[in-house]
Amino acid sequence: MKRCIILFVAFLISVSLYSQSKHPVFIGDFSPSLKASLISKYNSGKYNYYKQLRYDPPLSHCEDYLWNTYDSISGCDWGSIQWEDSTAFVTLPDYPDCPITVHYKVKICPNNPLIRQIKIDMFDIEISPEPSCENLRNYLDTGNYTEQVFKYQELADSIHFLVDLHEIEQMGAIPSCDSLNSTFPQYVFYTEEACRSKILLTFLMGEDEQRRVEYIKCSREAGCCKKIVTYCQDSLGNIIRNVLTNEPDGTPCILDPAEVDYEPVLYEYLNNPNITVLEYSILPCTNVCR
Repeated sequence: MKRCIILFVAFLISVSLYSQSKHPVFIGDFSPSLKASLISKYNSGKYNYYKQLRYDPPLSHCEDYLWNTYDSISGCDWGSIQWEDSTAFVTLPDYPDCPITVHYKVKICPNNPLIRQIKIDMFDIEISPEPSCENLRNYLDTGNYTEQVFKYQELADSIHFLVDLHEIEQMGAIPSCDSLNSTFPQYVFYTEEACRSKILLTFLMGEDEQRRVEYIKCSREAGCCKKIVTYCQDSLGNIIRNVLTNEPDGTPCILDPAEVDYEPVLYEYLNNPNITVLEYSILPCTNVCR
């Protein structure tokens, strides 16, 4: 009987590890050794722990917004669909050996699985002596404040593009473009605060140095923004991104976020005994309905 219990526990552990090892998504080009290293670190719980190193804000009013609750096109009650957490390792073409860890959520419409809602919470940039990572860090850290803001937004846009494309590919083959690059049945969309900021945190956990980019809503009454994006493939095999709708609502987004917006995030990091915050900075608010 004792042997059966031990075997059963071992089976449960193996199932847990197996299911966890299948969870990470790899987007971009990865060498077999890099992929094996990331899977090993993920199975050790490292990336799950990183994910918990953040302030989990209250439910956004945009997640209860009319656009998010019911979509007449899809016929889905998005408010009743649970988020599915996902961790993706992403490499960019210009920095092929520097994995960026992206934590995002997905909702899949049960009535129409060709439509998915995405919410990207944060991403981590690896700090390592790998030349690609050094090049990315040097690129982001050079230039004046305005240039750095632009570079981080450019990086976020690239990550959104690759995550979108990955989710579109899960729905089936990317359709061919017609002469007008018109709409297609599969698409992804974001419903989020129209005015958002980013906080950049560089911290040590043990000997690992990490740079995290967290999204922060700005406390102004700027309303919500729904962005619907689809993709098609032209005759040369190029992927074409189409923003079908970009619905702004509310007032213009200007200035910097208020302390009440980012203080809870800072508190979470600065008071965590397992990490040492080396530096942080707050980027200005930007309008996501662009």
